[in-house]
Parts: sequence; structure tokens; C-alpha cells
Amino acid sequence: MQCDRPIYLLTYLFTYRFTYLQDSRLDESDRICVNVSGQLFEFRREVLARHPDTLLGNEEKRRMFYDAKRQEYFFDRHRPSFEAIFAYYMYGGRLKRPHHVADDIFLAEIMFHELEDSVITAYKMSEGYPEEETVTTDHRVLQVGPALFLLTNAFTFSRTVHITGSTKHLEIFQ
Repeated sequence: MQCDRPIYLLTYLFTYRFTYLQDSRLDESDRICVNVSGQLFEFRREVLARHPDTLLGNEEKRRMFYDAKRQEYFFDRHRPSFEAIFAYYMYGGRLKRPHHVADDIFLAEIMFHELEDSVITAYKMSEGYPEEETVTTDHRVLQVGPALFLLTNAFTFSRTVHITGSTKHLEIFQ
């Protein structure tokens, strides 16, 4: 009777281990490894597919960041911000800025990763960005502040943008 027990235990361990390894090999094609400034994050394809318009969710958009030698996507970006973006993908599309990350850095990161416009707008509203002061185009942010800017366009013309006082009146001179 005592001899049967170790054989049973070995059989169980072998079966479990073999099944586990076999399952992990099958899942490998469904896994996407993302390296953000040296820290690895792992996604399942189906998780990213829930957000097809984002940088990571769209295979064509993320292709340019693929490192074939390491078989991973590499982003030289702000790692603490990406931890929140990772949580956004993994846990149902809810975005929360970490308290130790500045809001302008986090905004730049979520715009780089091309999260949905509704998510970016909701984030801006939660952080108190006034709608009239923020112009969003092509996933880049230009914030108008109390300063003097000189804008040029291929040396053909120049404009001076001046914001006056607390009324934040915008004047453009050509």
C-alpha cells in the first residue's frame, strides 16, 4: 500500500507539470510582451483587442515598436505612467493617474498611447483642465498660458500670440 502512494504522487506531479507546460506553450502566441524602459509587462491579445483604436490595441500602430531580436515591443517612456495605463487595459478601461506622477506628464503619456478620446476628455475634466484653454490635435497638446510665443511656418509667415492679463484674451498678429 505504501508503494502505491509515491507512484500516485509522481504520476500526479508529472501529469500536472506536463499539462501546465503544454498550456503555457499554447498561450504563448496569445501573449504580447511590452518593455517600458526596462520593465516588462505582459498582455493577452484579447485584452488589447478590447481597445482597437489605441496604440497597443491596434497591431499596425504598435508594429513599429517591435523588437524582433527580443520578441517584445519596446517603449522608452515614463514607466510609472505606464503602470496606470497597464491597469487601464487589464481592469476594464478605468484610468486613474498615480498620485506621484505629474498631471502634464500623465496626459502626455496617455496621448502618446492614443487612448480613446472619451477617456482623455474624462481625464482632463477630472484634473480640472478648462476646455477653452486646451487645444487637442493629432494626439498632441498645446496649452495656452500667460506668455508670448512666436510661431513660424516654414519661414513663410510669422505670428505673435499674446495673452493679456487674467482675461486670457488671445490676439494674433500677422
